[in-house]
Amino acid sequence: MSEGKLASIGGVLLVFITCLSMWGFPKYKVYNRELDGKSRLKEAEWTRKIQIQDAEAKQASAEMLGMASLTKAQYKAKSDSIRAVGTSNANKIIAESLTPEYIRWLFVDQLDQTSNQIIYVPTEANVPIMEAGKR
Repeated sequence: MSEGKLASIGGVLLVFITCLSMWGFPKYKVYNRELDGKSRLKEAEWTRKIQIQDAEAKQASAEMLGMASLTKAQYKAKSDSIRAVGTSNANKIIAESLTPEYIRWLFVDQLDQTSNQIIYVPTEANVPIMEAGKR
């Protein structure tokens, strides 16, 4: 083949590819936007379903606790008071289980985990021994 025929075939091929891309690119953009819209719609549907299920769970929880007819502020106040009672009970259990021996053991155990720290040891009069000499 001569160079002229090769150049003309290349030119025709280039024009064909250009025309094909000019025809296909707008269709691709529309297709891409359609896919993007579908994905956003699915995401919105899932978000809505999650919100509905969350609201239903809160409603069921409120009904179980006998708080279904309360306003949002009353519901929050009631749930805060329930949480406070639970915290108070937990603190009572912890306070009853703490002994001076356990606290002493915990102190000694924590000494293992400290390094290059200054530790003040209380004396019998509850006055800490001050540092005799700093490093």
